[in-house]
Amino acid sequence: MSLLKRVAASRYVNPIGGAELYGAGAFERHGLELGFLETSIEPRPGEYPYLSIVHTMMTESETSIGQWLSRHGVRPG
Repeated sequence: MSLLKRVAASRYVNPIGGAELYGAGAFERHGLELGFLETSIEPRPGEYPYLSIVHTMMTESETSIGQWLSRHGVRPG
């Protein structure tokens, strides 16, 4: 939560697998919206499936990530 506040975030989107880990109430108490990214995993040739978003952020441009995210839905927490 402190990292999200430091970067002035208003929303946190986690992979759908975290739906069992995070509760929207804890985020709401800190003024944050929680969402879960519903995706279909499409690894590129030569990559391991199910790499984290951190890997994607290190290897892709902001524009590329934005385009990828726009093709997938975010379910409210």
